[in-house]
Amino acid sequence: MNLKYVLLPLVSVCLGSSLVAQTPDASASASPSPGFGEHRGGWHHHHGHWLFRKLQLTDTQRQQLKTYRTNNKAAFRGALLAYLQAKAAVESAISQNNTANLAGLASSLASANSQLIQQRAQTEEYLVSILTPDQKNIWTEIQNTKAARLQERINGLQQGQ
Repeated sequence: MNLKYVLLPLVSVCLGSSLVAQTPDASASASPSPGFGEHRGGWHHHHGHWLFRKLQLTDTQRQQLKTYRTNNKAAFRGALLAYLQAKAAVESAISQNNTANLAGLASSLASANSQLIQQRAQTEEYLVSILTPDQKNIWTEIQNTKAARLQERINGLQQGQ
């Protein structure tokens, strides 16, 4: 085996990582990294914010939506918990090759998923009810784009058959 095929990538990684670690002034920064403390709960905590920016929600609308979510948090969490427990049961049955119970577990998963979808639909229905006509047009565009992307995936899978 030629040694340069092993050493060249190794040297490149070592040199590249040392350059990334350096700062222009080589002094320690006293301030925390950008966004420190803003990402409470990870990426999913701000998952819907792109939508709010796109719709240009007013402070009043944001507060109304926040209140709605707070009031319905228990129902959503219950539906999510049921879904995750059903999914865990299906995954466990699959990993243990327990095909005898799989049909019943899959049915439970479908039922839990249905409850979760209903919760999401109610939230979206409320969101649309507080939008202005211009915001509703943007909402419709977003939904149409989403539907078109889904149809493209369906078409791609159908063509691959």
